[in-house]
Amino acid sequence: DIRKGIESILLQRRSIEGVSSVQSQWTGPYAFSYKAEVDFDGTYLAARLMSRYKKEFRKATEGSSLDKDLSVLLSWYAEDVMRLVEREVRDIEAEIRSVYPGAAYIELEPDSKYSDQFAIDDVKQEALQKIEMDALEKMMVSLKNERGRSDPKSKNSPKTNRTKMKGEEETVFLTHEEILRRKD
Repeated sequence: DIRKGIESILLQRRSIEGVSSVQSQWTGPYAFSYKAEVDFDGTYLAARLMSRYKKEFRKATEGSSLDKDLSVLLSWYAEDVMRLVEREVRDIEAEIRSVYPGAAYIELEPDSKYSDQFAIDDVKQEALQKIEMDALEKMMVSLKNERGRSDPKSKNSPKTNRTKMKGEEETVFLTHEEILRRKD
């Protein structure tokens, strides 16, 4: 089934936590359209941007004009998060079309079921901050290792447990949803 195949492609990407509201229809004998709402993993996006922004955030906190520097820096960071999501969507659409050439129209709409609240409000508790930090650090290590041993353009690595090699620690990524469940 094409819908299940596309959903599998989406859920194999570490950038995506969930898929919902899937709609598809045949638009011709060999062409179809596909639409879905996707929940992007903010921890993955932060890990992708961390190496570029870590030094800049440190510099902003050390300077005498923190308010001005931080405002501009947050604006740039937000813009780069959006650009990263846009690149992810383009890459995912290209991957879907490479597997399913009949995908004439693909619409992936970013949509979190938590879009009415701020993530920072979820992690006010120290235990949840630690869980998020651990997840971010593991994601950054994984991305660094991935770049070191494979094609840097390849972003289609499983987002969950990977096979453990002898002497290697198993990497487990928690979704935002799993972190919230641990809160209860």
